[in-house]
Amino acid sequence: MVIRGSRGVLEINRSYTLILEAWDQDTMAYGGQLIERAAHSGIILPGQDWHTITHNGPTASLIYRIRVVCDDHYYNTTCTKFCRPRNDHFGHYTCDRNGDKVCMQGWMGNNCEKAICKTGCSHGSCDSPGECRCSYGWQGALCDQCIPYPGCKHGSCNGSPWSCDCDMNWGGILCDKDLNYCGRHHPCLNGGICKNTAPDSYECTCYEGFSGVNCEIAEHACSTKPCKNGASCIDTMGGFICTCAPGWTGAFCEGYVNECASDPCLHGGTCVDGINSYRCLCPPGWGGAHCQLDSDECSGSPCVNAHSCQDLQGGYKCHCQTGWTGKNCDININDCHHQCQNGGHCVDLVNSYHCACMPGYTGRHCETEICECCSSPCQNGATCHEQVAGYTCECQVGYTGFNCQVDVDPCHPNPCLNGASCFNVQGDYYCHCSDHWEGRHCENTKSTCMSGSCQVIDSCTIALQSNHTETGGVQLISSNVCGKHGMCISKPDGGFTCACDLGFTGAYCQENVNDCKENPCLNGGTCIDGINNYQCICKEGWEGVHCNINRNECSPNPCRNGGFCIDLVADFVCECVNHWKGKTCTLRDSQCDRDTCKNGGTCSDLGDTFTCNCPKKFEGSTCQLSSVKACDSSPCHNGGTCVNSGDSFTCICKDGYEGPLCEADINNCNPFPCYNGGRCIDGINWYRCECAKGFAGPDCRVNINECASSPCTFGSTCIDGIGEYKCICPPGRTGRKCEEVVGQIPSPLSCEFNRRIYSDQTTWEHECNSCTCTNGVIKCSKIWCGPKNCISHQNITESLEVCSPKQSCVVETEHNCFVPPCLPWGQCKDIDKVNDPLPHSINTNCVPNAAELGNNCAKITLIFELKKMPVGITVEFICDTLRQFPVLQDLSHDQDIYILCEVQSGHPDTLEVLISSESTSVKSDELDPELKSAVHKLTSIISHKKSNSSALSAVIEVTVETIVTNSAQKSEAGLLIPVICSVIGVVGLLVIIVLFVCHFRRKKEIARRRAEAQYVEQKTNNENEENLRRYKNPLYAGTDKGGGTRKVSASEFHEVDLDKFENLEKSPTRLLSGRSDSPNDSNDWNNSSPPTKTVKKDINIELSRSRARVRAAERELIEISRTIAADLRSENEVMV
Repeated sequence: MVIRGSRGVLEINRSYTLILEAWDQDTMAYGGQLIERAAHSGIILPGQDWHTITHNGPTASLIYRIRVVCDDHYYNTTCTKFCRPRNDHFGHYTCDRNGDKVCMQGWMGNNCEKAICKTGCSHGSCDSPGECRCSYGWQGALCDQCIPYPGCKHGSCNGSPWSCDCDMNWGGILCDKDLNYCGRHHPCLNGGICKNTAPDSYECTCYEGFSGVNCEIAEHACSTKPCKNGASCIDTMGGFICTCAPGWTGAFCEGYVNECASDPCLHGGTCVDGINSYRCLCPPGWGGAHCQLDSDECSGSPCVNAHSCQDLQGGYKCHCQTGWTGKNCDININDCHHQCQNGGHCVDLVNSYHCACMPGYTGRHCETEICECCSSPCQNGATCHEQVAGYTCECQVGYTGFNCQVDVDPCHPNPCLNGASCFNVQGDYYCHCSDHWEGRHCENTKSTCMSGSCQVIDSCTIALQSNHTETGGVQLISSNVCGKHGMCISKPDGGFTCACDLGFTGAYCQENVNDCKENPCLNGGTCIDGINNYQCICKEGWEGVHCNINRNECSPNPCRNGGFCIDLVADFVCECVNHWKGKTCTLRDSQCDRDTCKNGGTCSDLGDTFTCNCPKKFEGSTCQLSSVKACDSSPCHNGGTCVNSGDSFTCICKDGYEGPLCEADINNCNPFPCYNGGRCIDGINWYRCECAKGFAGPDCRVNINECASSPCTFGSTCIDGIGEYKCICPPGRTGRKCEEVVGQIPSPLSCEFNRRIYSDQTTWEHECNSCTCTNGVIKCSKIWCGPKNCISHQNITESLEVCSPKQSCVVETEHNCFVPPCLPWGQCKDIDKVNDPLPHSINTNCVPNAAELGNNCAKITLIFELKKMPVGITVEFICDTLRQFPVLQDLSHDQDIYILCEVQSGHPDTLEVLISSESTSVKSDELDPELKSAVHKLTSIISHKKSNSSALSAVIEVTVETIVTNSAQKSEAGLLIPVICSVIGVVGLLVIIVLFVCHFRRKKEIARRRAEAQYVEQKTNNENEENLRRYKNPLYAGTDKGGGTRKVSASEFHEVDLDKFENLEKSPTRLLSGRSDSPNDSNDWNNSSPPTKTVKKDINIELSRSRARVRAAERELIEISRTIAADLRSENEVMV
């Protein structure tokens, strides 16, 4: 058998027709015999899924599969999307079923060319996925460990490669110098005090009775009195023993004996341990040394609101008064049990209750409705209508207001726009428009192109520069805003409309008209919408344009051997003759054979006919029809049309969607269509450009001519800009539109506020705020004026607040009273927030007694001398006085300021005043400057008694609290510590240097005094000092060494220099002349007589001895200076 097939032209997203023929191969040499012909029409999209088609013909049954596959590397429903997998230097990706690039594992980037390094790789890079090649100076699996300086022993790099930051108490370049040997090794024993003298060295200061390098040698251990708490010490070999006093224990008798360990206290008493004693704290009802005695619990009057107290063993019983309960009769019994009606709020009292009624109701249980219209509140003939908790007035014509008290003036406020004047015309108004404006309220720009003298902006055509001289150097192109299926029509105001082609609709002709809306396909056919037409895909057994024709399965006649064919829907029946049987009259012995029932059905012979028992998902007389269609699950999204194609389906998407299931919205803003900074709004098969200021048109390429309306007056020249214009005024004119005359200042505008007119620069008070009129603009301070009283009283003259139906008037007289007695006071609160301390009209966390101070919240604490205050002063009265201070009104024009007051908990003479703002512009680490100024000026007025309030004059103390965390101060504090340490180090170094100098001078002074003492001893020769100075040593006579007349200063002998000491050794005369107490000058040497030989000999001997002693003293000073220098170097290393 030979199979031949042909198809019609296949249009993507549209239908196809497949004709399949089966020919007898044995007869092909004679022209062939056609066995069966199958024709199938449908819709199919490119894909890998096979669509199985079953054809049950009169002669043979054909089962075949079809599919449409794009060429390699091409995708989407039109096979135009190219994607070729690659794995090389330019990319590492595969392609998914939609043709999108899918990066291989470990790659990223637009073309998957960038390797993904190992997770957590900090200071490294990679050429292959999962690698982490460390940068220079870093190590570790994730390159997150810095490499320290080579040889760094007790330090780390601390995030900076090749550095060595020493650990605590280690120093040196390689952190190998122990700067805290004492703290690390604790070498000193027996309580010795260890001192770090240099890196890796120490010195122990031992207690009396101990010695040795580490104080390990005990000489008289008890001399240091090591035993504590009165213990006696006994010296032993190598130590001591403490004999403890009663109640103490331990090696040093430092621990006391716990006498409570035996639990001596009875009946739950608490044992308190003492020194060689204990004490029992007994629970209520028990007494005695061990809590063994029952006490009288009623002696302390524990019952609060009771008739009597009954003493019991280990306890007591209170007999409470009416309305009280609890062990001590201190709990008020709740008498509120839903007695209050009409939404009234019940307030519990002692053995009673009070109903706080909703507005409009009164009575003990709020059962009586108040008649609001009985007082005739409506004026000017208005009709009063009663309502719950209120009333409404039906006004006569010409009146308005809540009580119809206002005579209506339709021109106040002025309804006319753009500077037009308003005229009252018999209950109506008329707006007299200025030039260039029109309309009832002068809201429309007057058209200037009515005469055709000006050029209309064409929103559909864009003028571009061109080199064609015949077109004037300008090329006109279409903006293409109406797409491929519409024509753009320009409007004079810069707008446009789209005239759509047949079959399309929408603002941009983006929507295909649904021609299948009326369901034209009959007998279960599927309607495929086209452009101004449709196509019906018919079910099995039907054909025709509307699937209204029953296909004739009897043509050609499938019945053999003279059988008669009867046509059915998608089936046929053969009436056989001459004892033929079977579906097509081809059987003799039975109605059934293996091909009678299709798709696995079981055939049953019934004699004259047969029946097929079909499996699931199949039906029909021979199980030839599928009962379950692929489209039954509605797999297509976003209005896509599902078409069954064999055992599969195809989705026909609406315009604007794509994908196998029509799940993807096509991005109509790609490529970007909007010019001049316009913003593209993507829609379903459309886009819209939101133009920047000064531009218009569908793609924002039209620069709006702001001069088209001729805004410049009095002969001025208008220059168009981007979103603006500029007027070049003629001489003598000025202003934005040249409407002003040079030298003439226009009169400022007045202001209207609450139906009152205020002239320019007028200031008036409104509640607690101050308002100012500035050239027609009203600017008021923004101080919250506090809650209003909602409880009436004959002595209250201020206006009362009427609570809304969802609010209740909560009585807070006691809470608000500062100096009792006070008039009744309450405020409206939401029913579900009756216990909320915050008034209902504000939202702030800056609340007295519960505030968290911050950048917009500050607290002022006022302490009063109550005896100097008049009675009846309330908290809100003081708070209102503070709100009305003029200094606050001057500061609160830019943001709201809230002032809340409350008596401080536990201090009835103290008032907490919380000032807060709603500022959001200041930094979180800075106090709001406006709030800071308000607090400063407010406290200044109160503390200096500058207010006229008698209540505030009784303030005796003012305290201000603010909490502000300043990041700058933090950073400064962070730098301040090292700066302070550096300063302390420098000061310490200077102190050490000063001590060194003082020590050195002291040593010199000691040496000088010793020399003087030795010199005084020379007076035993019965020669005075005066004569000794007149003699020269003859050993140096005739030389310049002994006869010098220069006077040597004492400072020369204070220098630590061995060379000078050698010179002094050679010239003892200079040593004598350098004494500060020599009464004569050097000239005395010339006038003195020669001394005797004996005297000269003694002088030389004594001078040599003195010189030797001086040299020894100087050497000792040199050794001391070297020791001190070494100490300084070790101290500096410790400080580092």
